[in-house]
Amino acid sequence: MCNLLTLPEEILILIIKQLDLASVNNLYNTCRRTRDVICLFKVIKKCNMSCNRMASAHILQLPFFKDIAPYIENLNLACVNNLNKTLLLSAVRRLKCLTTINVSYTNISIIDFLQIYKNCSTITDVTLDSIFDKKNLKTLQDVPRNILLMCQDVFEKFKSIHFIGSLLNLVYNTYTMFMLQKTKNIKLKFSISPLHNVLYTRFECDLAPISFDEIVISSVNTEHDIESLNNPHFPHHIDKYEYFLLTMSKSCVTQIYCTSLFRDFIKNNYNKDPGSLTSLCEHYPSYKAVFLFWNKETNVFNEGFFSRLQRHLQPYFVYCIDITKNELVPHNYDRFYIKYEDPLLENPANSNERIEPSCKKIRLGQPSIIIDYDDIFKEKERIMLSIYFNYSSKPNPIALSPSSNFLTKLTYLSLTGSIPYSSEFFNVLFRCCLQLDTLNYEDNFSVNYIKSIARSIPLSKSIKNVRLLGKRIDHRTLIMFLSQCSSLENVHIVELSKENFENNDYQLMFQKCKNLYCLYLYARVSENNRNKQLLTLNRAKVKSQQHHTSVKVVNVDLHGALHSNPFSYLFKI
Repeated sequence: MCNLLTLPEEILILIIKQLDLASVNNLYNTCRRTRDVICLFKVIKKCNMSCNRMASAHILQLPFFKDIAPYIENLNLACVNNLNKTLLLSAVRRLKCLTTINVSYTNISIIDFLQIYKNCSTITDVTLDSIFDKKNLKTLQDVPRNILLMCQDVFEKFKSIHFIGSLLNLVYNTYTMFMLQKTKNIKLKFSISPLHNVLYTRFECDLAPISFDEIVISSVNTEHDIESLNNPHFPHHIDKYEYFLLTMSKSCVTQIYCTSLFRDFIKNNYNKDPGSLTSLCEHYPSYKAVFLFWNKETNVFNEGFFSRLQRHLQPYFVYCIDITKNELVPHNYDRFYIKYEDPLLENPANSNERIEPSCKKIRLGQPSIIIDYDDIFKEKERIMLSIYFNYSSKPNPIALSPSSNFLTKLTYLSLTGSIPYSSEFFNVLFRCCLQLDTLNYEDNFSVNYIKSIARSIPLSKSIKNVRLLGKRIDHRTLIMFLSQCSSLENVHIVELSKENFENNDYQLMFQKCKNLYCLYLYARVSENNRNKQLLTLNRAKVKSQQHHTSVKVVNVDLHGALHSNPFSYLFKI
């Protein structure tokens, strides 16, 4: 601390700007000098309280927040589960420079936001749930016309609005466009979420054409239908826009349908031949889609535009690797997908022959198939990798070599399908993957490997996000070992067995995993059992003073249950 105290203020400011909010709070509470530098030099202009250990509404009442509040320009409160209108109103009165706020997936409704805006009229960019009253969650509601007129007067001053809600409400219904009637060249984004299942009565009104600068519609579930995008009210005069549709299948195959402006861009960057977008109401064989529209008059389609577009699109493009070719992966992809196909599925006539994947073999007690991708990832520094094993026969166990260099580059790994793993597979994985922060593991058939994962996960110093899906999970053992992994932040446990869900006490995890901001448990449970488990979880987090942790028990039999939460995007499922 003596070294910190003797640093010049300019250097100290640079250090503080690189820290997360929790670390800045620690510095603030350390000594008078650091407190003065943080406050007097207006260092904190972007305040992120989402998906971290600062994700609690009581932070808004701390002296730390009160001192930095007058200088905050961007406030992210998404997913702060105990946020309410009273606490937020008290806080925003201190926010003199605030322009951007995110209150999505909280208890803040559109009606609440109207009152918040009266106390902080500098806001021009908002992200919020498209629900008018979260206290009244009946299936079908009417939207009072006077409320929509108030929304018109408020949103008239905005530059960017991001609504999160159901496809029916945002696109089919007319109330959204009615709220935006007074806006001019606004940036509009719709994120479709199955969480938002409140339906509103169709609002009868006359709509004038609206000029948008940019429109984004994301996470449209096209397994059902996207005919709603052929709405006559949205968007108006489609010929005024450059646009394209990006779809992704469950096997990570991405398709592009676009106007001619983007064809060369897609071909040069992703080596894909875009299709023609003949109709917005076509049915596309995918489960996720993103629509993007840009106004031809208000946007300049120069090198800077395409550079920003590439950064925006990067997460949606996944390169499917053919491991038989052993070729270097393209440099402009961040995510990769490998599918191991069972030869017996393609050639049942040879079902009596033992056919194994074309991988290197080593002997680890029993013959094992070693996974080694050093050559194909030779030029990559960071790797996000999904592996799917599509086997009906039982091949030799899959193994990893501690000497494999590609393991040190993994930041994300998804393992799906049923296949035997060697006894040391997960030990090597967590010991050698020095950058691995996210693991998604799914196996609908095996019963043993989640316990192996749990026993090895304390070896990792980097893991933050873990999602485990399986049957007959030993929750008691899982809790014991997960609690030894202090870096954990986001944990999802999916139990697929019928009513195999004991009323377990997760207090040990709350006590030892201080960075844990999300714990979601999924199971086929009765409503009574679900409520008991949720009560136990809430008592445990309160007793451990982990108020920022979002806990939930979800019935997996409900439609969209596995994907309907704001924390699952990290697992890229």
